[in-house]
Amino acid sequence: MPYLPIDPADVRGNSQSGKGGITYLLESAYGLVLPRRAQIEFSGIVQRVADDTGRKLTSSVLWATRSQSTAR
Repeated sequence: MPYLPIDPADVRGNSQSGKGGITYLLESAYGLVLPRRAQIEFSGIVQRVADDTGRKLTSSVLWATRSQSTAR
């Protein structure tokens, strides 16, 4: 099986994306490094959003979700 390079901009998160995937998207797009505890808490929020919307989440959607979750 060949290994094909992919553009990181093509990576999307969904309800099955782990903490590492979510962290990678936010760090690569915005330079945001989440502490481990924040990764755990935020991954639960992202999972609910992905499940509720049925959409794959781009880094910009994750960023907006992060902004909404900190506004509470």
